Amino acid sequence: MGTDMNTCFKNKITVTVLLLAFIVAGYACSDNPVDDVTSHERAIIDFRVDNQVGVPDITRTVNEAELTVYVQSGTDLSNLAPEIMVSYGANVTPESGEPVDFEANDGQYTYTVTSESGRTREWLVRVEFFESNLSGTWEVTGVYFNYRFGEDDDWAWGEEARPLEWDLESAENAIGNRFHFNVEGTDEQGRNYGQFIQEPGPEGDDYIDFGEWAYKFDLVPRGEGTYHRDFSNDSIIFEEGSEDESRTATMEFSGDEQSLRIPFEVEQDIDWDVLDNLGAADRFWYELEKIE
Repeated sequence: MGTDMNTCFKNKITVTVLLLAFIVAGYACSDNPVDDVTSHERAIIDFRVDNQVGVPDITRTVNEAELTVYVQSGTDLSNLAPEIMVSYGANVTPESGEPVDFEANDGQYTYTVTSESGRTREWLVRVEFFESNLSGTWEVTGVYFNYRFGEDDDWAWGEEARPLEWDLESAENAIGNRFHFNVEGTDEQGRNYGQFIQEPGPEGDDYIDFGEWAYKFDLVPRGEGTYHRDFSNDSIIFEEGSEDESRTATMEFSGDEQSLRIPFEVEQDIDWDVLDNLGAADRFWYELEKIE
């Protein structure tokens, strides 16, 4: 009886496998179901010009299609030759790579994208000079960190936005220090780059002495260095300075762009015998106010 049942079970598996094989083979031999579909899409997906800063701002609604790109100040707008990516099967007029005089049209030009099916959509493209909200002089108004012990919410404890000087007295030295940024150009990825300076200000006594915690918190170069700004995630990459290393942080501007937070994500290094707040820190940042 057991042998007959095993044989029957094996036969069912064999039949099932054969049926699946026939089904797969049938799909493989059939025509692609989308081969006969004609696309009506007529969008500009990407738009690139020389000296472009960041990625284009694209607005597309039922009634309008607009695109704005930002370029470095001083760029010649009279002879731009954009590289344009449009929807699958569509084409654009003027063509990608064709020179266009944006200067004669007050910094804008209307492109026409025609879909594979022949439908058209007009796209208003604007080219504007980029004004950096980072350039200038910023004053340090505070240095803070978040810390947390444990991961279970039932018993974990910690604190957010704790002043660093409460646990590291020399952090008071940073209050009043100055950060200077200037833009020197744009790289092939559309990132700004320029010079960065951190120096003691009139009210700043010195730099922070991080001591044994330097490996974790000493992340902004002292004195002169260079930086890159990535607009895809609004991050800043500090380079050179006191150490030949790069450090990346996001940037958080206030609504009026007169205040700036530069936070770094840091790894926790908890010594459960000591329970030091700095070891439990997982985020650390400078608060800045623009003064020039």
